[in-house]
Amino acid sequence: MRKMNIYFEKGKLIILIPYALLFILLGIWLVSDFSSFILNYRRWNSPNGKILLGILSIVVGLLGIFHMGKCYITKNPAVKIDEIGIMNNSSAFKKRTVKWEEIQSIEIKKHKLSFLSLSVIRINLKNPNKSPLEIDTNKLKITREELFQILQFNVHK
Repeated sequence: MRKMNIYFEKGKLIILIPYALLFILLGIWLVSDFSSFILNYRRWNSPNGKILLGILSIVVGLLGIFHMGKCYITKNPAVKIDEIGIMNNSSAFKKRTVKWEEIQSIEIKKHKLSFLSLSVIRINLKNPNKSPLEIDTNKLKITREELFQILQFNVHK
């Protein structure tokens, strides 16, 4: 098995920053008094609800910018494949390594949110007590299909 390091695609990270900024602007707008002129709908008329939603939106936007900035400046690979297994460093939360012998199956999984569809590579593990590993390929220098084929080839060796 040959070792493979897959890095973040800097251009894709830059394209994602405006979406995080949009969350921050939406949050500021919801917290401000200006939103009360436009949002006269009963469910949105609660000042506490708008402020809470606005703060949540600002926090999500700031976390997104922080994560993308961290990915942009890192020299470490986002995904590392070697004879031991798969190391995923593309997640916003934690780095995780899965050994080849722990893998039960690999699949492409689609997560549907209200207006957004996210497709990830899901690595199901033999141990049901461990959560599966999901790799988001949207920020990587490789397509989802290419990475899926590489992982499938290596897991069946």
